[in-house]
This record gives sequence, C-alpha cells and structure tokens, in this order.
Amino acid sequence: MFTLKNVFVIFAISTNCVFSKDLPEYLKNLTCSKSQKDFEDCFVRNGNKAIPLVVRGDPDYNIPKLNPMEIPFVELISTPNLSVNLTNVKIRGLENMKLQKAKLLIEESRYTHWLKGENIIVEGEYVANGQIMIMPIKGKGRFTTNLKNGEYEITSLTETYEKDGELHWKILRSSIKYSFERITFNFENLFDGNKELGDKVNEFLNENWDILLVDFGPGITDIILKIYRTIFDAFCTQVPQKYIFLD
Repeated sequence: MFTLKNVFVIFAISTNCVFSKDLPEYLKNLTCSKSQKDFEDCFVRNGNKAIPLVVRGDPDYNIPKLNPMEIPFVELISTPNLSVNLTNVKIRGLENMKLQKAKLLIEESRYTHWLKGENIIVEGEYVANGQIMIMPIKGKGRFTTNLKNGEYEITSLTETYEKDGELHWKILRSSIKYSFERITFNFENLFDGNKELGDKVNEFLNENWDILLVDFGPGITDIILKIYRTIFDAFCTQVPQKYIFLD
C-alpha cells in the first residue's frame, strides 16, 4: 500500500542520488551570515520570506508542491478501539505558516524552530470504525479538519557528512511540541448517512477537541513534522553548508 511513509522514503532516496548544487536563485538573497550579530533574527526574517516561495514546490530540488500538499494515505489512528484512515488528503494553508523564532546551535548541531499556522485545513476521504471515548464512530466519506492557530516547536539534531567534496547536514532525529487554539472536525456520511447520529458525533468531536488531541494530535503533527523534514532534507542533502549559512 502506498502510504505517507512511502512518499518520504522515495524522497530520501532521490535526494541522496544527486550532486551538490547551489541554492535556487529565489533563495540566494535570503541567506544569513553566522558572524552577524542578529544571525537568528536574520534567519527568522528571511525564513518568512522563503516559506511562500518554497511551498510552490521545486522539481529541481525534489521539493513537492506544498500548496496544497497532497498525500495518498495517512493512518491517523490505529488502536484496538479505533481505526481512522485517510486517503487523497490535501493540506492547505502552509504558505501562510510563520516562523516565530529560531535557536540555531550550530556547534551543537541542534536547531529549534518555532512556527505558527493560523488556519491549516486538512481535507480528503476517511474510513473510521470504533469508539472515541464514549462515542461510537463508523463511516466513510469526505472529511475536513481545521487547525486553528497551531504553534509548533520543532527541534532537530543533525550531523555533518561529506559529499562531492562538500559538507552537508542531515537530520538524525526530530521532535515536535504543539498546541492549538482550536481544532474543528466535520466527517460526512457517518453511519451510512444517518444525519442525526452524524451530527451528534461531529458535535462531540468539536466540543471535546482538546481532550481528543491525545488520539488525533500525534497523527496530525507527524504530518507537520514530515513536511518540515521534506524541506530540510531537500536543501541540505543537495546544497552544501557554505551556501546555506555564510561565514
């Protein structure tokens, strides 16, 4: 089965099979020098200019189009009590993500970015079967999820390696912390289109969204983390360090 994991495995293979190259023209004037006093502030300023450019996608750097981002399959929840699978997923609003702050510990190979997305929309098709807390849920059809004012703190530990005589970064591991002002859900055609039962389930989900983050949060933020790694890996496996952070 073609899954979200497959997308990023193929991506990782493809980016490791190309020769080193410079930054694309649209990013060359958005670099920062490690020696400047406002290095991290510069990174945030220029990072926010780069986001709407990068999400357009760039086949020369193996960056998929991210506006919207399309994912064939996501296993959102898989527990003994509940299964929720998503297909033909589209994620909208990534071009409006804002970099709030950055902590760039180059000597420690540790980088932390604080990002905010005011309104990220995830939509597609779902198949659900099981129980959420006390509420049964079963059905298949269209779904829409709105992530309101999501804040994401992403920390990555990297290592340096040499390719084509140049130094590059790669991510060893990443972690994410997150919070939302609100999440709304709308699952269509629950219980074979029984509107009364379907409305009750959607009402329950929207009233208890914060509690349900225990179930839904890891699947949602795993997607956000993989988007982040897609962009990081695309540039850092192909573009040498000297072109990303100037001396």
